[in-house]
Amino acid sequence: MEYLHKGKYYGIPQKVLNYDDIIITDNEYIKSKVGWHYHENVYFTYILKGRLIESSKTETHNCMPGTLLYHNRQEPHYNIKPPGYTRGFQVEFSKDWFTKHSVKVSDFEGSSILTNPLFNHLFNRIYRESFFSDEDSLISIEVLLLQVFGVMMRRSIHNSNERPVWISTIESILNDRFKEKITLEFLAKETGIHPVHISQVFSKYFDSSFGDYLRKIRIGKAINLIADGEHTLTQISSMCGFSDQSHFIRIFKSLYGISPSLYRKSIKIH
Repeated sequence: MEYLHKGKYYGIPQKVLNYDDIIITDNEYIKSKVGWHYHENVYFTYILKGRLIESSKTETHNCMPGTLLYHNRQEPHYNIKPPGYTRGFQVEFSKDWFTKHSVKVSDFEGSSILTNPLFNHLFNRIYRESFFSDEDSLISIEVLLLQVFGVMMRRSIHNSNERPVWISTIESILNDRFKEKITLEFLAKETGIHPVHISQVFSKYFDSSFGDYLRKIRIGKAINLIADGEHTLTQISSMCGFSDQSHFIRIFKSLYGISPSLYRKSIKIH
């Protein structure tokens, strides 16, 4: 089994930012299959374009654009790349980074897919910040990464405290029916939980307000479609549940400081 040292990945790096304790790699996958291997450091993979199938000893993940994978250090896995262009964005950490920021890597075991749209929102911002590659980029990226680990930690605590089943029901409804107009009354009817209680605890479990959570889901779906390049922005705004294209553009710019059309161009350039 091959052991990959710091900063080493299969593929062709399109861009590498080396901040000593953090290495960011924009990587084009070229091999149809990569055998069993493991990495020296903890890292995230965020799929930008195409598809990747990743398997560990316990599970297999079918990764589409917008999939975010967390890999603990020295976790064996292998990859299969279906036909077509596939590109991923890796963020890797040295042991010293965790010590410096008082983050316990032991709190995050194994490898997993992170499904909360807040993770996608934070990684889209990290990817956007990596474009600048200036002296302010590192602190901006570190702040965002610490937010990622903060959300991971809170979700781990909530799961260990037996998160209520109705919270998972709400999560499924919002992710599956994000294009629809969803109200607290509807969620209350579906879960049997009073709308006042839902509103009181929503941010505790979802790390976001109700409206922001839905917006991040819709924008996350939109970014995946933007990356694929197969649909117009008008089509994407409709497919993702926005009332019109101007509303879509306004929300997108408020989250990422750039229009969807410029974001699409940046994906092609970087």
